[in-house]
Amino acid sequence: MRTSFSVAALCAALLLPSDVISQARDVPTDGPFVAAYDAAQPAREAYFSGDYAQVVALATPLADTGNAVAQNLLATLFTDAAYAGFDFDKGMQLYQAAADQGYAKAFHNIGLTHLNDLPGYPADDVAAAAAFRAGADLGYLSSYAQLINLRLFGGDAVQDAADGQALIAQALALDPTNPEILFQAGEAAYTGTGEPEDNAKALAFYRQAADQDHPEANYAAGYMLTYGLGTDMDDTAADAYFSRAAELGHVAAHGYLAQSLVFGYGGPADPVRGLEVAENGAALGDGLSFEVLGDIYEYGEAGETDFDKARGYFQQAIDAGHPDGYIRLGDLASFGKGEAEDLAKAYDLYSQGLAAGATYDGALLVGGAKLYGRGTSQDLQAGRALLLDAWAQGNTRALADLVTAHGDPDYAVGDDDDLRAYAFCILAREFQDIDSDPDFFFTAVPVCNRLDTSLSDEKKSAARALSNLL
Repeated sequence: MRTSFSVAALCAALLLPSDVISQARDVPTDGPFVAAYDAAQPAREAYFSGDYAQVVALATPLADTGNAVAQNLLATLFTDAAYAGFDFDKGMQLYQAAADQGYAKAFHNIGLTHLNDLPGYPADDVAAAAAFRAGADLGYLSSYAQLINLRLFGGDAVQDAADGQALIAQALALDPTNPEILFQAGEAAYTGTGEPEDNAKALAFYRQAADQDHPEANYAAGYMLTYGLGTDMDDTAADAYFSRAAELGHVAAHGYLAQSLVFGYGGPADPVRGLEVAENGAALGDGLSFEVLGDIYEYGEAGETDFDKARGYFQQAIDAGHPDGYIRLGDLASFGKGEAEDLAKAYDLYSQGLAAGATYDGALLVGGAKLYGRGTSQDLQAGRALLLDAWAQGNTRALADLVTAHGDPDYAVGDDDDLRAYAFCILAREFQDIDSDPDFFFTAVPVCNRLDTSLSDEKKSAARALSNLL
């Protein structure tokens, strides 16, 4: 199953106090809590301005008289571990008093509080799910969104994909335009959770949510357009989504946008703006942004080539949890940029990147090194397996090496190698245009030329059929 965009980004964001604050900004326009909201408004304004002493002074008398909005506000303060007067038990009692009056946001905040590890009070997903269910039963869509997220992607104690799908249907029936629910519907389709994986369906939901300025939905739509998932690749449209996501505070969107600006993927290159976006992303801790900064100085994209700076940024990418930094450091060693060429060092760095999760390029580079014995001992079987894994991930740069691995007598093993080699020739000519640069693809092109003349029409036809399956 794919990793959802929400597991890494949305869930973490929803645990922040800012989520409690943002949903607490909801303004009731009808129902029993309008008067309570109006009475508590001065205390709410004090809360949002950070004057917590004034919050306690203004909200306490209202809470004592049963004002649910004031009770909820005080509870939000007392359950914030950063507040000097942190008092979990008192806060939960106030939440419960508001919830007992049918105040849905209090149930929601109880759920959010249980999702956090607080001093002396470990997170409790089961209690959180129960609170969100109570909020959802009152029609509170933020509670629906949190409960859906737990049902789709939570731990074993709370995960139930079928219930998650039912909750999505219920929530969309209440409000078919709610951006958070639309995003969760996209997550279910993208990951194939409770339904078949469907990129086109996921993208449609993400775009609907993105149109309403949902940060993660903008990022998800940009990502899918970048890689052609559920649609044709469209870097220009992807840039627009990444740009909006970055404006809305999505950290990872900075790196993708900066990369596109520096190298002109979605239009004319703009390395100056790309540098600015990458610096902003790096300041927020985005690993890809550090990598892009390294690229800028490695290739002199902003007018200055500095391999030492590049190396420093690639290391910062690693430190930020971005394993492709290992790949980029390996490239510097492999090509002798700012240091002596060292294939063994490059292989070691590529291997570290692969082990840390940089599988797209890591499988290609480690596989190629093992196949040709570059910087390590030759291992034809392991090299070919890694190159096949790289191609399975969509890395078309593996194709020429796979031609060699199956069709060059110095590297190939197996009775069906010529057939598979020609299948990879077909793909390499389609995706890499290897015939246009025979000097670069000096091992693959001779194999393909030989098979052009030696294979029977029947075997060529079989290879074409096989190429559709690889």
